[in-house]
Amino acid sequence: QIEKAESGQGAGGFMYYTGNLNKCVFNFRANTITSSSAKTNGGTICFENINGQLRDYNFSGNTITSTKAEGAGGLMYCDGSISGSIKIEANNKLGSISGTNGGAFYINNTDVNGLTGFAVINNKQLGNFEAVKGLGGLLYYSGKANGSFVFSGNTLSSSKSGIDGGTIYFRNQGGALTGLEYTGNSIESTLSVGSGGLLYYEGAISGGIKIESNAKLNSTSGTNGGGFFISNSDPNGINGFSITNNKQFGTLVSTNGSGGLLYYSGKANGNLTIKDNMISSSTAGKNGGSFCFENMDGGKLSNLEYSANDVKTTSLGGSGGLLYYTGAISGLVKIEKNTKLNSGAMNDGGAFCIKNTVSNGLMNFNITDNVFGNIKSTDGSGGLVYYEGGGATSGAFNFTGNTIAEASSKGSGGSIYYKNQNGTLTNLEYSNNDVKTTSIGGSGGVMYYAGAISGTVNIIGNKRISSISSASGGAFYISNNDSNGLTGFNINDNSQI
Repeated sequence: QIEKAESGQGAGGFMYYTGNLNKCVFNFRANTITSSSAKTNGGTICFENINGQLRDYNFSGNTITSTKAEGAGGLMYCDGSISGSIKIEANNKLGSISGTNGGAFYINNTDVNGLTGFAVINNKQLGNFEAVKGLGGLLYYSGKANGSFVFSGNTLSSSKSGIDGGTIYFRNQGGALTGLEYTGNSIESTLSVGSGGLLYYEGAISGGIKIESNAKLNSTSGTNGGGFFISNSDPNGINGFSITNNKQFGTLVSTNGSGGLLYYSGKANGNLTIKDNMISSSTAGKNGGSFCFENMDGGKLSNLEYSANDVKTTSLGGSGGLLYYTGAISGLVKIEKNTKLNSGAMNDGGAFCIKNTVSNGLMNFNITDNVFGNIKSTDGSGGLVYYEGGGATSGAFNFTGNTIAEASSKGSGGSIYYKNQNGTLTNLEYSNNDVKTTSIGGSGGVMYYAGAISGTVNIIGNKRISSISSASGGAFYISNNDSNGLTGFNINDNSQI
């Protein structure tokens, strides 16, 4: 029991160390501290001006009620070389505040080879953290890092920063993470004045990103990424992105930026999967009320899947009320079996805005078996979906088995706007839907399609279509530029138009 430790005019409220280290392992374990503070850096511990290197850094099993630094590192400040791994694990209770960077942990790693891994796991009573005028409400890391960064199984009451990274600020200088994982956490409230309400990551990631099975998250940022801001500089890009099974995402806000939950910039390959999530409310001042993916030149997604989600979301000032994606997709876009979605955007794509830059285009685009509420594009086109790009070279567009309470757009395509610039659809299918929709200012009350179709158009077995447009095509506007034209056009068994 350390009741009180104070450094009245200096650094290191409990301990200050400067000097040589010879591949030293640093362990801070099973300590109980009631109060610790420092006038400058390191409210409890300060390592600075270190010669040599730490091999590993372990902080586990501690109970710390209150610690504070007027400088950086409210709990711990480390400026020097760390060549191995960092673990912050199974701490019982932590609460900390700093005047500048790193509300609890400030780590500036000068090692030329960098870390081999970083884990913040199973900390069950993380309390209140703040970097008042700095970066990283809980954690600030700057330096080279390889291996994976894992933030898993943590419970946190409140964390905020005066700049970026309400909980975590991670700047990877020269290294490349093999994976980034955020799983099994419960976060009551996190806030950043800048980007990344929860996590700000800048640097290279060559592997996959997982945001999975989290119990709770309420998060706000002033600019991009209400929850997560990830700027990936890896020349090859990530290999897969999974956002799945998050059941209690609450209120997520990017006040003046893009991506109410997530903002991602950089190359991306593999599959993007958003599945089995529940979001109470998610908003963005610009693009992507929940998700924004942009500046992705050079990568190529195989598939994009959005399925079995329950979301209320809106994009206040831009495009893509739910999701904004600009980049290459070569395979399948699948939006299916979503149980609830209410969404609006100021510009194009009341829910989904997808701008595909790949020259060959998609193989298929399927929107099937969804229950949508009220969807609106206030000043743009595509009340539900706005798609623009190379299109499908050998596949189809299928809109089947969906229910929409109401969808509207000021421009064309009250529900769907599809501009197929270079590809050729083999088929266009609109069947077994129950839709009330309207396009206020343009063509195609339900759907606007411009591009090539070489096969068949089917509008079959729809239970209800209620649609108005102020220009051409009260329900469907199809402009086919294929040199050979359609081989079939079927409008059958629609029970109530």
